Amino acid sequence: MPQCGDGYVQGQEQCDDGNTYNNDGCTNQCLTEFCGDGIVQTGEVCDDGNTADGDGCSAICEEEKECTKNSDCSDGLFCNGGEICNQNYECVAGTPPVVNDGLFCTTDSCDESQDKVLHNPLVVNDSVACTTDVCDENLNKIVHQPNDNLCNNGLFCDGTEYCNPLIGCQPGTAVSCTANNLPEILMCTNNPDSNPVTLDFAPGFTSVCNERTDSCTIGTYEFTHTCNANMCGAECELGEELAIECGTDVGECRSGEIVVQCTSSCEWESDRGKACVGEIKPVNEICDGKDNNCNGLTDEGLGNEFEKLKYSAVNTGDVILLDGFSAFSEERVDFFHGWIYQEDGRVDGEGSLHARGTSSNGTKVQINLKFTVIEIIESDCEKVTWRNSARGTYWVYGEGTEAIEEDYVDVTYYLLTGKIKVVGVGDVDFEFEDIIDNNFEG
Repeated sequence: MPQCGDGYVQGQEQCDDGNTYNNDGCTNQCLTEFCGDGIVQTGEVCDDGNTADGDGCSAICEEEKECTKNSDCSDGLFCNGGEICNQNYECVAGTPPVVNDGLFCTTDSCDESQDKVLHNPLVVNDSVACTTDVCDENLNKIVHQPNDNLCNNGLFCDGTEYCNPLIGCQPGTAVSCTANNLPEILMCTNNPDSNPVTLDFAPGFTSVCNERTDSCTIGTYEFTHTCNANMCGAECELGEELAIECGTDVGECRSGEIVVQCTSSCEWESDRGKACVGEIKPVNEICDGKDNNCNGLTDEGLGNEFEKLKYSAVNTGDVILLDGFSAFSEERVDFFHGWIYQEDGRVDGEGSLHARGTSSNGTKVQINLKFTVIEIIESDCEKVTWRNSARGTYWVYGEGTEAIEEDYVDVTYYLLTGKIKVVGVGDVDFEFEDIIDNNFEG
């Protein structure tokens, strides 16, 4: 095997000087030493690994002069300082410019493109529109100061907007107007009208925010006072009417009504002096069978002031009694005619009567009388009774006819019906009723 330093050039060895020292013309690798091999050998001042001139070590490995002036040393860069050529003709690196200006709020740099040192302000904008962004040298920090004015939308009622320095403008709290609200009033004892029986009502008021005035609206109570019977105990309510019965329904009178209104003091107005509408009032009593003066009596205190009464009845009336007979199977008054006249206290008159009957035992009887008025016994608005003297004949079947004389014959004429009653006392007692005057006109 070849071995460097054995003194034999073998294999890949270029030389072998019998040792393994450098700088003797044969390296310790048995390679021939030469200028440019990067090893400064004996006789070489330098060896920069090449054989090019102008790089400080010449092609023959002698030291070259580096510079003669500063410009020979410039590397064309500004930011590493200006190189200089020293007295040994060596290039010396320059001193870089001072970049840091000692301020917090600038970004310091050296710009090769501009050959200058730059002090650019820090970027302070936080992209929040409502903050004022500044760099504070005193605090050595960037400050983002919120500015609420930048958030104002110019409206009052939606509240005051404010700036949140993190998320920007925020809406304000809407203005509350509830302090100006007025509750509804509905009571009897509120005192604007000093009347406890009126229902005092005022509608409630809800205050709202007014953009035009930048304020909450202000309301006032507007009361109405209404007579109220149910809630407040008023005697009546406005608009009501009360019909008060007046007069009487006794006799011919008829009651009416006085209508009164409810006053503003919630009381019925007085009925004094008001007309009783529909009333039929009492009038003076007259002979008409009615209670005209409405005192519960009929025709009281009145006499009949007739002058002449003429009557005539044919085949009418009932035979009640005739000469002791009181039950008849057949009976009638054939006729009863006459008249009566009075004037200045003097009475005159006459009449005639004929009646017959068949008693229940079959006895037939007849009476025929003529009479003269003696006096008026009773006279009022319902009837006139007068007394007569009478003479005539009385016939009994199988016994014949006899003359008779009556003590008296009383005739009662009912003025309201035209019926006549005749009672005779004397030789033959008799009583006739319901004789109808054919002249009666009602």
